[in-house]
Amino acid sequence: MWIDGKLVWGTLDGLRHLENLRIVDGPRKISAADTCDPGNSDATYRATCGTLNQFIALGPLKVDVYEPLWQYLRSLGYSRSGEHRNLFLFPYDWRRSNFDTAADLDAFIKSRPELAGKEIDILAHSMGGLVSLIYTTQYDAPSGPDGKCDFPRNCRVKTVITMGTPFWGSVTAVATPFLGWGRASRWLIGGTDTIIRTLMSWPSLYELLPTYENCCVSTDGPKPRSLDLLDPADFSALPLDLARHDISIEHATDALKAAAKLRKIVEGGFPKHIRNATTCTGLPAEGLFIVAGDRNGTRQSITIGTGKMLYVERRGDGTVTLRSATFGNPGGGFLSFMPHMSIFNDENAQAKLETILFRCEMGFNDFNGNVPTVEVGRQLGISARFPIEFVSVELVEDNSVPDGFAATGILSLAAPDDAVAPVALLSVKLNGAEIKRTEIRSTARRLDGSMTRFEYAVGSIKIEGEGRVDVELTFGNSGPTATDHITLLAKP
Repeated sequence: MWIDGKLVWGTLDGLRHLENLRIVDGPRKISAADTCDPGNSDATYRATCGTLNQFIALGPLKVDVYEPLWQYLRSLGYSRSGEHRNLFLFPYDWRRSNFDTAADLDAFIKSRPELAGKEIDILAHSMGGLVSLIYTTQYDAPSGPDGKCDFPRNCRVKTVITMGTPFWGSVTAVATPFLGWGRASRWLIGGTDTIIRTLMSWPSLYELLPTYENCCVSTDGPKPRSLDLLDPADFSALPLDLARHDISIEHATDALKAAAKLRKIVEGGFPKHIRNATTCTGLPAEGLFIVAGDRNGTRQSITIGTGKMLYVERRGDGTVTLRSATFGNPGGGFLSFMPHMSIFNDENAQAKLETILFRCEMGFNDFNGNVPTVEVGRQLGISARFPIEFVSVELVEDNSVPDGFAATGILSLAAPDDAVAPVALLSVKLNGAEIKRTEIRSTARRLDGSMTRFEYAVGSIKIEGEGRVDVELTFGNSGPTATDHITLLAKP
């Protein structure tokens, strides 16, 4: 995040100078900070920047945040830039109210000509799921009195996938202002007072306060009582001196009101046009999917008494409990065993993610047992899907180039005369690390009886080293796909 041309979050200085993120006289409404370097005008940079690909935690140590997710989505055929762009990142100033961010999301979608008149899938991590909930209920929901969709004016979102979203809030929102991110972080930041003064100035933090029953209990009194932290009277039970930390009491009260408004929206859940979305012919209507963390100790409840706080841990992703991430229905979500900031790196979660995104294609190929299909362009009409006979790829040594290899592929199908050969995506990996990724077009078209063979070739693939080399040729987001591999040994 950039403020006044200065990078304030994303490196070690983000912790050392955390107070740069404080909202003066907050929590209050502010203009969004720039998520990209305002001095970099490169179009490609500004089309893909804005998210934490890595975070420099302590000196040279780097923690991957979203970069593994981008790599995985890219392996599925998603592109963040170029002619075939189909992945749009929406970074935002996470200090602001989720209501302000949802309005920005609406403006973001409307400003992208590539999305005009298109259906949209939303993949949201953490607080992004709350933004998606507000957007789908206030900006994309049916607007008429009869409650019917009028696509593409509304009901454009067909699928929402949330990953580790604190629908019922998180006790971490109470603990972090006091504890920071560990003893080292408190020392680095400059003490608890700095953390409280900064975090409690953000409207978003109030909207993350836990709201489920018995999340918070006070023992200051004749008997324990459950607290509703969105009630200003109960909120005051927290051992916080807001005035001493330069937090506006009036603005804090307004932030709690916004949090209470969000809680009402959460109680209603995602709108029916998403829960009952019929995106795949022949499959049950379904458009909402939840991925939740499990197997990590997560603060689930807090007991407050005599100025002290006691936390009780249960299952979750380390930040959001399983109950909060699933609307109180743990059996209704897909599980990830990774912690909150890497919840999408779990192999089980990734397999579910692929199944969700490509469930329509899988409906044809896997569920109904039909032959695979591929989308083919037409010179005299609109594109259409046709069944394929086979697809293959082969990696061979190119003796004319040192350490060079060539890949050849074939796509065989019953294609009409005006069919345009589909573009293929070629990926080459050495010991699991990708060394080449490129789109290739057909080099020849031949008739083989009743079948049409589109041939593909790419040469001058330089592979240095030893180990397993995998080549993959893919057509479209979900296949068909052909693979081949060879083993390279060191030359004697």
